Amino acid sequence: MVGSIREILKITTPEQLQAAFLQFETELWDRIKPLEAVLEKNIMSPDVPSTLQHMAYVESWRNRITRYLYLADGFVSYAKSSQFALPVEKGTTEAVRDAWKKTLCGPFEAVQRRLEELLRTIDSRVNMCKKKVGMEDAVESNRSSRFAA
Repeated sequence: MVGSIREILKITTPEQLQAAFLQFETELWDRIKPLEAVLEKNIMSPDVPSTLQHMAYVESWRNRITRYLYLADGFVSYAKSSQFALPVEKGTTEAVRDAWKKTLCGPFEAVQRRLEELLRTIDSRVNMCKKKVGMEDAVESNRSSRFAA
């Protein structure tokens, strides 16, 4: 899988970009399968240690997902760049050039949206776990007592 913006910038043709997408998407989904499996689990068990362990595991994915999102964003921006723009020629309208850009960056934008939603899901799950074990109440009471006049 492409691991840096530097590697993305080495892509010079639409065919290479599309091949990079196929590789990126395939490897990304394989890498995040464990997280998705854990997020599908019901965490309403009264067992506090297992809830804390679940919360820590889910939170540990945040940095990895952020890195994948950074790469997807790099792909989107690069696909929209002049490197892949159709040349202005007779018969090539703005609509055709716009459709070409969407063809190249659309798949990456879909992955980008999925990763953004996955980050929101991670945050939501961690917050739900904190509420479930009473950690959020302790944080709120500490915060309010520090700022009390």
